[in-house]
Amino acid sequence: MHLTREECDKLGIDWATGRLKPTAGPPAKGPGVPATPSPARPPAIPPSPAPGPQGRSQGHRIELPGVMPPPLNALMRGKLKDRIRLGKRWRAEVAFAVRAQAIPEAAGKRAVSIVVTLPPGRRAIDPDALYKATGDALVDCRRLRGDSHLWVRWESVRFFRGADLHTSLVLTDLPPESSP
Repeated sequence: MHLTREECDKLGIDWATGRLKPTAGPPAKGPGVPATPSPARPPAIPPSPAPGPQGRSQGHRIELPGVMPPPLNALMRGKLKDRIRLGKRWRAEVAFAVRAQAIPEAAGKRAVSIVVTLPPGRRAIDPDALYKATGDALVDCRRLRGDSHLWVRWESVRFFRGADLHTSLVLTDLPPESSP
């Protein structure tokens, strides 16, 4: 899925940078902006005030059908214009999903895990190559406070086989005592 300038404007995303535009209040509702997430993008897991297993709070799942984070090699090699375009496209996809699924901004440290479903015939890549683009996109849309060890704990990257390409980012709020 690629967003047009009009779609980005409706969702409050800066088309040039792929970042969320600052808002004064809740997301705007109007023509062309769905009030609820579409069925293709399931709603986020609601936050729970009570800690889950091992003292963790409930998390939020960001569903990104049809896309995968660009690997670090793609962001570091090739023409500069192509590398910038890859990063912007991924940031815009994440910003769109975050806005559509109403994922709350980060208040403290979060654990992040990445689940990628690969279609038949597509090779799995080096798992740690996905952290850079994902961390930058989540920081840009304010779902992580920073991508340093002070604000994020990177969990696993898992690959599965399925019919279509699909990425899920799972954000889990960590208890305050593990935040700086």
